[in-house]
Amino acid sequence: MRRAGLCHPMAITLILMKPIWRGKIKHVCLRKLDQDYNVGPDGTVTKTVTVNYKNPYPPSDCNLARGNLCLNAVLRDWFRIYVPKGSQLISDSGSEVKMTSYEDLGKTVFEGFLTVRPQGVAKLTVSYKLPFKLASSSTLPLLIQNKPERVVPLTQLLPRVRL
Repeated sequence: MRRAGLCHPMAITLILMKPIWRGKIKHVCLRKLDQDYNVGPDGTVTKTVTVNYKNPYPPSDCNLARGNLCLNAVLRDWFRIYVPKGSQLISDSGSEVKMTSYEDLGKTVFEGFLTVRPQGVAKLTVSYKLPFKLASSSTLPLLIQNKPERVVPLTQLLPRVRL
């Protein structure tokens, strides 16, 4: 686990996406992550995570009888968002099923499901209240993690903070 600067373990957010299908769909579907923090006057921190999905390519001809490969079809994505233990879900949109909340591995988990069609887009937005408050003039603790094989531009990971 790498730490950038001084980080409080309570600021961790981990998004796990598990495509429910074989093929190369997860490689053609683009994802952009945005994070917004709102700090209230009493120090309450509300975080909004938005993931924009885009599949810019036409669908594959998936007829195996003709010898074709199904490289691009509907992406079916079961996602889990691991947040600091004790976080409370405020609102969500984009999941095709009612999002559930539970605890796992010492974190609170928000779980849902979405699909992205070829040449289509989807948007997942989750807002939640963090289980700690910031004292005035303190810095926001933040830890950014990424899977080692994925290269994500840092500009997509840095959050926007509104005081």
